[in-house]
Parts: sequence; C-alpha cells; structure tokens
Amino acid sequence: MKSVAAPAQTDGDVSHGRSPAARPGTFFRSGERASVALPAEIGFLAAYGLAPGLLLACAQQARLLGISAESVLLGEGLMQEADYYKALARHCKIAYLDRDVRLGGASHYPQAVHAGVADIAGFHQARWLLAPRGTAIARVIQAARAAHAPAFAITAPAQMSALLQRQHRREILARASFDLPNSHPQFSAFQKGAMLPSVRVAAMLLVAVLALVVSGWFWLAVTFACGLVFLSGIFLRLSAAAMSDSAKAEIAPELPEALLPTYTIVVPLYDEASIVAQLAGALDALDYPKARLDIKIVVEERDQSTLAALTALALPARYEIIVAPEGRPRTKPRALNIALPLARGTLLSVFDAEDVPEPRQLRLAAARFAQAPETLACVQARLAIENIGESWLTRLFAVEYAALFDVINPGLAVLGLPLPLGGTSNHFRTSVLRQIKGWDAWNVTEDADLGLRLARWGYGVETINATTLEEAPVALQAWLGQRRRWQKGWMQTIATHLHNPARLVADLGFARAAFTAAMMLGMVMGPLVGPFFTVLMLYEAVCGDMMQPQTAFEICASSLACFVFVAGVWAMLWPAVLGIRHRRLWPLLPWLALLPAYYLLGSIAAWQGLFEFCTKPFHWQKTAHGVTKTARGRAATPVPPPAAA
Repeated sequence: MKSVAAPAQTDGDVSHGRSPAARPGTFFRSGERASVALPAEIGFLAAYGLAPGLLLACAQQARLLGISAESVLLGEGLMQEADYYKALARHCKIAYLDRDVRLGGASHYPQAVHAGVADIAGFHQARWLLAPRGTAIARVIQAARAAHAPAFAITAPAQMSALLQRQHRREILARASFDLPNSHPQFSAFQKGAMLPSVRVAAMLLVAVLALVVSGWFWLAVTFACGLVFLSGIFLRLSAAAMSDSAKAEIAPELPEALLPTYTIVVPLYDEASIVAQLAGALDALDYPKARLDIKIVVEERDQSTLAALTALALPARYEIIVAPEGRPRTKPRALNIALPLARGTLLSVFDAEDVPEPRQLRLAAARFAQAPETLACVQARLAIENIGESWLTRLFAVEYAALFDVINPGLAVLGLPLPLGGTSNHFRTSVLRQIKGWDAWNVTEDADLGLRLARWGYGVETINATTLEEAPVALQAWLGQRRRWQKGWMQTIATHLHNPARLVADLGFARAAFTAAMMLGMVMGPLVGPFFTVLMLYEAVCGDMMQPQTAFEICASSLACFVFVAGVWAMLWPAVLGIRHRRLWPLLPWLALLPAYYLLGSIAAWQGLFEFCTKPFHWQKTAHGVTKTARGRAATPVPPPAAA
C-alpha cells in the first residue's frame, strides 16, 4: 500500500488488483464506473494516491457487512492507520498529532477511547483531539470545512488509546488488580482473611499428624471422609462421561455476513518474541471479516523484546498493542483486565500465544450466542495438543486434554454444572464480563475461577465443537511448573468459593453446590493424597487386616476403599478412552499404561503447589512456548478433527 503522498491526478485510473474481500476472479476493470458515489470516509483518498477501484471494493464490502468503508480499508490492512488519519487531517487542513500531549481532566478513561474525543491542555492549535471512526469522519470533514479555524486536531485511534492509557496509568493499574476485590471481595483470592494459608494449612497438618499418632480411630475416620470425597468426585466424573454424547447438539446456523458482530480477541503475551509472527499468522487465518475484528495484544511493560517483535510486524489496524504498566500481581488475568475496558466487540475471546484456532471458530461461537438466551455468558472451544509425538509427556497430555475438553466438560455442561474453563479459546459476552468485573487478577487459574463465578452470578456456560491446537510442555520441568501453577490456583479457588459454604448454596442451590464442592475438592485432594491412600490400601489388602474387618465401621471403611479403588481406575480410564475415540487418537491407546506414572507426577506438582500456596500464592509460573521440535501443522502424531456427532 502506498504511503500518503501529495494529491495526485488519478485521471480515472482504477486498480486491477482483487477487492480486499471479493471472491477470486472478481476484479474492477479499467474504465468501469461506480454505480454509487464513494462514501465520505474514504472518498477523499483518491486524491492521495489510492486507486478508485480499490476504494469501490471497500465500499461494496462495507455495505455487505453493514459497517463503515474505512473499517474495511484499515481492517483488511490495505492502508496503515496512521497514514489514513494523516491524509484525513491534511484533507481537513488541520493539525495531526502523533506525539505525546497533555490531556485535560474531561478525558475520562476508557470512555474517551471509545468516543474518540479527548480535551487537550496547553496546545494552542486545538482544544480537542479527535480520533473519529465511521459516520463521525464525515461530520469531522463537514465541521472542518464550515469552521474558519477548527478547534480540534486529529490523531489515529491507536495513538489516542495510547495517550489515554499513559494519562490514566494509576487508574488502569488499580482497576485491573482491585476492581473485583473492592467490589465483590468474597469472589476474589485477594480477600482479607482467606489468604492466610501458611498458618491455616500448617495448623491443620500439625493437628492431623498428632491425631494420627494418638488415635487409630482418627485415621479410620480420615480415611472414610477422604473416601467419600473421592467417591463424590468419581461419581461426578463418570456422570459427565456418560452424558458427554448428549452434548453433540446440532450446530447453530451461521449468521449472515451483515449480522456478524464485532469480535474482540485478547492475547496476553510475556516473553514470546520468538512466536509473535506465528501468532499473527494463526489469527489472520481466522475465517471472519477482518473489518469486524478487534484484536488486543497485551504486552508487559518490561517485555521490550516482545514489544519490539510486534512493532516490527507493522500489524494492520485491526490489531492494537496494549502495554500493561508494571504492577502487581504480574499475572495473565491482570493483563486481560487491562484489555477488557478497551474491547469494542460485543463478543470477546481469549487466545494464548501458541494457539492455532480452527478458522471458523468465531463464526460458530457467534452463531451459538445469537441463538441462545442472554443467560448464556460463555462458550468453551475444545483444546487439543498439536505436538503429540514429542515425548511420552505430550502423548499423555493429549489424552488428558481429550478426556477433559471432549468428554468431561461437555458432560458437565449437559448436567448444568459449572465448568472449569480452559485458559484459552473461551468466548464471552463482553457485557457480562464487565458486569462481573472481569477476571480475578490474584487467582493463577483465572479460568477455573471465572467458570464458577459465572455460575454463581446465574449465567450458563456451554461447549462448542470447534478445536484450538495448543503446544504441550515438552520437558518435565516445564510440565511440573505449569501443573504446579494449576494446582495452586485450584487451591486458591477452593479457599475463595468454599470460604462461605452457605453463600455458595444460596447462589447455586444445594445439589449444584454439593457437586461443585466435590469437583473442586477432588481436583486438589486427589493429586495430594490419592497416591498415599492407594499405597496404604494395597498394603492393608496384602499385609494388613483390610480384608478381615472386625467392626461395622471397619467393614464400611474397607468396602468404601475397595469400591473407590475400582471405581477410581474406571473413572481414570473410561473418559480417556472416550477422548481417544472422539479425537481418533487410537495409536495412543498403549500409552494409557503410563497413566499411573503421569498422575504420580501430578501428585508431586500438587505438593509443590501447596508449598507455593503457603509461601507465594500470587506468583505466576510462566510456561515457555515455541520450544517444541515438531513443525507447526505437522505433528508427529496427527491431530484429526473430532469424530462427527
């Protein structure tokens, strides 16, 4: 695309290139005349070197989508945003600002960003700074023509946003970290009193050890209580697996182009300079009108290498790079909260740096939201592992993901229970996210917490049959670090949401609250104490008197232990096999023999997570991406699409 130059005589020249959204084979021939006049927001560009045929194509696509023509021009990357607004300022014969200026007190954040209007302090050429979009551009042109000396200057929307972010740095930091704790402290891991785990956990462990030494009856009671918790989790897992086939509902009909909503995509990045080009390629491959995309890439202030890599890409106007100010906690949910006020879409999705979403995923989600009641707040796409053949860890990770996202979560959705959302490829109604104050910046598994919080606010969550490929950790240390963070986050979630059981029952109802508590406790207690109880049970069965109980209580405890063991093995294997069948990953069946070792590693990570929960609960363990040796799109073990419903 040419940069903006001085006005040139076009003399009826027309572009021979393809329309930005036209089908292959559709061209504008030299000598063709437009059947309609160019809209004001792009009509003036013909005098600045842009071919009329290109402008006509943008106008036609804009009418098809029901949006402004400059949105198509800029969203498709046919012109850089700064060049467009420089040309607009030159056409209006007013100043263009691309530098820092001091904004006045009337420039509220984020309202001024969305309105595209801010007051300027101490700038003699203008009183107002404008970054108009759509029909506002025509009004600006008319106002500039009518006024002898316009009281405004023009800048690009990205520049306006950056100016306001710098001006309101403290407010942005406070809102991103403390909006939820201040407004709804009972729903945040930062709540006072709930985050004293070091004292509470140490006291509980000390009491348990002393009681075990003193009383064998206490040991039996603990065994019985843990067995009931395990049994509840097993029952829930098996019920979800049994209901997973019922989740294969008919796909909602896709929306016409003109009815597709503006879609915000948020991608938080930290230390991802090596894969930003790959990320941009994956997002550009989405089958969604680019003029309807609002992509927010959030980069930490200290991460200059990633910021430099993004800047070098010269991304089109549908992308906005947001620099997250240095602050605490340095977590992914805080970065998401920084982007949320700037979202322009009615729907919002979150992706990670290494993700490769299925191209039509946004269309499927938009269609489901359009068909569903307003109480549906989120749909979760299904996650699958791309680098399956990298190691035994990645193979079993793929099995685990298939069981969770293709079996367990769809089954939970059918049962009407809260879903432990994945950290990526979840799609939300933006208005609902803002209503519930976004993500909890202090919870390191913000996804699981958000799924439960949505349920407590009365909103529903479903799954959609669309896949996102992810990169699994290859090295054991990286796997343990990621799993340690997950376990710590689930402990935070339990401490937060089970802090007031009566309130949980009031929000969810008794049955849903009981199943939710069983699910959360099972996710933590299973890895923490499951291996110890398994070893103890096997020892008692072989060398002890477990098979010869003497009292009624011992008979009940022994029967419960045996049933939990058998049912637990089935609950581990059956969803895994169903997931393998759904993903058609039959070569991974023999690797199920290593599942006990895989879950034993999970137990190690859980104990590490418990230690971190006591010592540094808000520390975010970063998982490195882009380290796999598997070529993108050519996994050693192919990842086929899920089997047809």
